[in-house]
Amino acid sequence: MWKFLKSCTENCYSEPQFAFIGRSNVGKSSLINALANKKIARISAQPGRTQLLNFYHNQSNKLVVDLPGYGFARISKTKKTEIELMIANYFAKNQTLLCVFLLIDARIGFRDLDFEMIEFIISFGHKIQILANKVDKTNQSQRAKLAKQCEKLALNCLLVSAKTKLNFPKLVNLIS
Repeated sequence: MWKFLKSCTENCYSEPQFAFIGRSNVGKSSLINALANKKIARISAQPGRTQLLNFYHNQSNKLVVDLPGYGFARISKTKKTEIELMIANYFAKNQTLLCVFLLIDARIGFRDLDFEMIEFIISFGHKIQILANKVDKTNQSQRAKLAKQCEKLALNCLLVSAKTKLNFPKLVNLIS
């Protein structure tokens, strides 16, 4: 059973953890709610609502962290800088990070900011898993294009849907 622990401005736990990150409004909180089978993460149609590191225990008692989104958000430049620094410190100082799940919107595919974040995460030596969310809203050609992009990047890419729970058994297995 998933459980919300607390929100912090820095990593406030020393146990091994899994992190979820992606562009603003990509569905990180919705995915966590779908995994938990209940609404434990705050969701909003307005980008940039997650502004802290939100810590949860999943059904296997593993630590899961919902990070603020990057990219477009209607927040002040000062707040945006604070969030960028918080994310940078989280990755730079975290020695217990088991895997970073980087979410992209399957309808849109990879953007320059996603490539930058991938490089940034890898620069710290962290393992990365791409989750292409909202795959239920794509057609076959969009999925084929996405698969080619993942293959070209030589990254593990899992097509998922918070709405239909596509590939959730695989995802649950990755964070258990």
